[in-house]
Amino acid sequence: MSDSRILSVVATIEYCDGPVLFSAVDTVGELYLCSAFAADENTTHYLCLPISKRRLDSFKAAKIDLRSIYEEPEIPAFYELVATDCEEGELEARLLPEDFPIADKLPESGYYVPPGALVNWGT
Repeated sequence: MSDSRILSVVATIEYCDGPVLFSAVDTVGELYLCSAFAADENTTHYLCLPISKRRLDSFKAAKIDLRSIYEEPEIPAFYELVATDCEEGELEARLLPEDFPIADKLPESGYYVPPGALVNWGT
């Protein structure tokens, strides 16, 4: 497995002064879900993981909450994407080591996509 993936944003799911939660695709068409876990004035850190279209569809339909996706990943591979405010297009996400402590970077429990939150999911 490569140490990094080049991701392109497919759809922004939540936006608050910048993307907070978005779906992305890599260069071979694998889907990812990326959630912001830290930010400063110019940089946002995202925790990204591969996700199947079926699971993303379950999330879109509010059948599964965001934290469950991260706590029970289909593929146990987590990536960190660091983006600056001015970046657009392709973004590099780096594979985190297996022993990286992600517990404090996980999204809160009970987050479901609000109905009508996004018109075009792009997938």
